[in-house]
Amino acid sequence: MSTLIENTPSIVVPNTTTPTPDFVNIATQAFTYGLPLVLVDITKEQRTNYEGPTSNGAPINQFANKSQFPDYTMTAVVRPNCDTYYSSAFLDLGDGPLVMTIPKTDLEYYMMPLLDAFTNTIPNSPGKRTGETAGGNYIIKRKGHALPADLNIPDLVNIIESPTDMVWIIGRFQVNDPNTDGKLVADLQKGLSLIPLKDWGTGYAPPAGTVTNIDDTSPNTLVEKMSITDYFERLNTLLLTNPPTEDDAPAMAQFAKIGVGPDAEVPFQDMVFSEAVMIAMGLIPRATLKVLDKLSSSSDAEWSSLNDPSIANYGINYQERAMVAYIGLGANLCADAVYFKCLVDSSLNPLMGGTANRYSMTFPGVPSEKDPSKNVPAIPPNQAFWSLTIYNEEGYLFDLSPAALGHDYSKPFHYESDGSLKILIQSNDPGGAYTNNWL
Repeated sequence: MSTLIENTPSIVVPNTTTPTPDFVNIATQAFTYGLPLVLVDITKEQRTNYEGPTSNGAPINQFANKSQFPDYTMTAVVRPNCDTYYSSAFLDLGDGPLVMTIPKTDLEYYMMPLLDAFTNTIPNSPGKRTGETAGGNYIIKRKGHALPADLNIPDLVNIIESPTDMVWIIGRFQVNDPNTDGKLVADLQKGLSLIPLKDWGTGYAPPAGTVTNIDDTSPNTLVEKMSITDYFERLNTLLLTNPPTEDDAPAMAQFAKIGVGPDAEVPFQDMVFSEAVMIAMGLIPRATLKVLDKLSSSSDAEWSSLNDPSIANYGINYQERAMVAYIGLGANLCADAVYFKCLVDSSLNPLMGGTANRYSMTFPGVPSEKDPSKNVPAIPPNQAFWSLTIYNEEGYLFDLSPAALGHDYSKPFHYESDGSLKILIQSNDPGGAYTNNWL
């Protein structure tokens, strides 16, 4: 099992000298394997707990459209960007395929990635990069499930197959200025719809959702506090409708030894372990999450990046999948977005708020390609937009304004005489020409 996931945390068993069997190592591997699935399920539970669509959530198989830039109240995804309006939905394909309708989207940038239950981006997800901007209908179905022979869907663009019943759509539409193209995008979002294939053409109206009393604490915190028994019970239930892939077979064979997996002969809650093993297993959630957090830390460098081609297409790289889910649930393919993170200053001291701490970030001036005699700032190369955003420790926005800087053309940057761009990161407005450069 050591070949599946590296850096397995060391579990210290208190008050005993009894040797710990390999069960604890297997349980640690299984916890890591299942983390994205459990986090997505908790997120789904929280974001579908609504009677009808809202900007923060919607019932299952319905879109929640946020027609304004995210603020500190948005906790549906971690590290949201402040350059797009979001349209998200959780799907349950257990009752059959759905038809997703997307209006014509001739925007500078839009993407509608569909994530399976393990946070892999499903192939054929629509977007500007894939050239699908003319609008139309998409059938979303479970892989291997047959479609009706008399299928008749007008303007059918594509058939999208998911390996899992649970699917998470996190749509994003670029908005340069809320006062201009903001309304255009808001109207476009209203044209998004999800209709069960069996109800196509019947004048279908989405049913009201059921609201229950659930804990709205962040999914990461809930997992950290969850008992190992509750965690594996939840994981086993989820694996029944969100099955492992064929490539997962070696891992599942190991996990079955401790009662984890859809085919385990004895479920985890019915397994009998020694007291020492159960104590050690109880330490797995916090110990593993601590390791994942450390792996994602940039404390030994100013900047770290999620710029790996396997992101959102993980295969059997379970540790990276778990790490990204823990620090950035819902991350995109690197072909669509690249994320850079900074936790420390140039002296490797942790970034701190407060009036006593002031920072600056400079994009140096370089010769312009159009006119080499003039310098322009070396901003991040992109085909849509870049932005610099400040988040709290959990990866959500602060109740601050501005919380992000980037391509807001209504607030032009001040540039230095050498063509460079200096951004000031501090608690107080620097005033004057630097107000628009202030984060």
